[in-house]
Amino acid sequence: MRFHFSIRRDLSRKPFNKGVNALTLIDSTCHSGTLIPPPALFVMTISKATLEDVNAVAYLFNLYRMFYGKESDIDLACSFIHSRLENRDSTIFIARDEAGHAVGFTQLYPTFSSVSATKSWILNDLFVLDSQRGKGIGKALLDEAKALAIETGANGLALETAPDNTGAQRLYESLGYVKDETYSHYFLSV
Repeated sequence: MRFHFSIRRDLSRKPFNKGVNALTLIDSTCHSGTLIPPPALFVMTISKATLEDVNAVAYLFNLYRMFYGKESDIDLACSFIHSRLENRDSTIFIARDEAGHAVGFTQLYPTFSSVSATKSWILNDLFVLDSQRGKGIGKALLDEAKALAIETGANGLALETAPDNTGAQRLYESLGYVKDETYSHYFLSV
């Protein structure tokens, strides 16, 4: 059996990064006279979110916050995401399946280092619907984040995750992220 695939990507982003963002089955042939069904394929597009995407991103953002123990608050999620996009405080990439349903997102904030005198990005949020995990969506979103960092001349990406989120840690490390054990990070609540 032969399968031919094509790569499809939202062309609003350039240049094409080397990560495969979508696969589409074009053709299959019979094997021994029997048509063998093609393997289940997941087709997705990743695009930079706009104000038109607020509701879709806010839905995922609300689930993301719940994953980290917060109460569901869709109004807060909508307001927060709308403000980030309207004020251009962050860059959000949204992953959609073939039917156009939002299945994942990542949100990045720009920052600067005085010591290195360079720009970098904080990859603050990464979320994929539980039912869609294991399909490469998280990796594709991380690839878009990396492409953004390169396109903007940044020196890198920083992120943090919960110590018990081992699945995400494995993904980050498989993509070259290195755990920072040099510095202690502090936070002051005000």
